[in-house]
Amino acid sequence: MEHVSGLDQGFTYSHNFQVGMHNLLDDFSWTKKNHSFQFGAAIGLARDPRTSFLHSSHLAIGTTNWTSPIGFAGTTSTLDPMNAAAHQQLGTNGTAPEPLSATQYDRPLLALYGMISDVVANYNLDRNGNVLVQGAPVKRNYGLDWYEFYGQDTWRIKPNFTLTYGLRWSLFPPPWETNGLQTAPTFGLGTRFDLNVKNMKQGLGYTSEPAIAFNPGGPVNHGPGFYNFEKSDFSPRISIAYSPRPHGGLPRNLFGENDKTVIRAGFSRVYDRAGFALLNTSDQVGAAGLTTTLQNTCCTLGVTVPRTCRELPASTRSPRSTRMESDS
Repeated sequence: MEHVSGLDQGFTYSHNFQVGMHNLLDDFSWTKKNHSFQFGAAIGLARDPRTSFLHSSHLAIGTTNWTSPIGFAGTTSTLDPMNAAAHQQLGTNGTAPEPLSATQYDRPLLALYGMISDVVANYNLDRNGNVLVQGAPVKRNYGLDWYEFYGQDTWRIKPNFTLTYGLRWSLFPPPWETNGLQTAPTFGLGTRFDLNVKNMKQGLGYTSEPAIAFNPGGPVNHGPGFYNFEKSDFSPRISIAYSPRPHGGLPRNLFGENDKTVIRAGFSRVYDRAGFALLNTSDQVGAAGLTTTLQNTCCTLGVTVPRTCRELPASTRSPRSTRMESDS
C-alpha cells in the first residue's frame, strides 16, 4: 500500500475482539451469638478471540524525511530549483526562485513523481514459523482465568462497637493464547538491564550484546507465561465501626446522641488485575517472535534514493533478517 507523507488518504486497519466471560460466585453465611461469619469464592473464566489487520500489509511511503539528502528544496538534490547545474535552462543564471516553504514544494513533487523512499515490510508467522500471506489477518484467542477465596468475621463486641476482619486469597494466572501462538524472551528484562550497566562501565555499546531471541511460550507450548504465576497473594483486611455515646457536655454537642455519629476506619491489601490491559498492549502488533517489521535504512546516500512504485522489487527476503535494504 502506498502513502505520500502529508497527502495520504488516512487509511485505517480493522481490529475486533470479543470477550465472553463467566463469573461463578458462591457465598456462605453463619451467625453465632455476636459473630457473623462469611465464606465465599469467585471464579472467573474469560475467552477473548481477536482478529487484527493492523500488521497485515506492507507500506510504501513517500516522505522526504527518509531521503538523502533530506528534502528537495534548499538542498543539493537535483530536484532543488536552485540547483544551477541541474536546471541550467531555468531563470536568470540558470536557476529558479527557491520556494517559500520547502514542505509545500517537496510533498506535491513526491506525489507527482510517485516516489517511494520509505519501505516498511510487515510479516506475520504461524506457530511453525511459516510466513502468512500478505493481507491475511492475525487471529488470536486469549484465555484469562482468575480464582478468589475469602473468609471474614463481623464481631459485634459492643452494641456500639463492631470489628470486622478477614482474609482473601487471590489467584491471577497469566493470560495465554489458547492455540499456542505465544512467545517468551530467552532472558529476563532485568538481565538485559544488568548487562547494559556492565557494558556501559566498560565503554561498550549495543553491538556487544547478544541478539534478543524468543522461544515458544505459554502453557500450550509448555513454556513461560507473560509473567510468573504468583500464588501467595493474600489480602488481610480489618475495619472498625464505633458510635460514641456521650452523656453530655461538649462530646454530646459534637457527636450527638442515639448513635447519630459513626466513626469508621479500615485497612486492606489488594492486588491489581493486569490481564486484559496486558493483552490489549501486546496484541497491537502481534507477539514478538511471530511478527517482524523490516525497514530500509533512513537517510543513507545510495540506499534511500527515491524510487517509483514500478521500480520496487517484490519482497522475497526472509522475515528473520535483521535489516532490509532497497536496491540503489
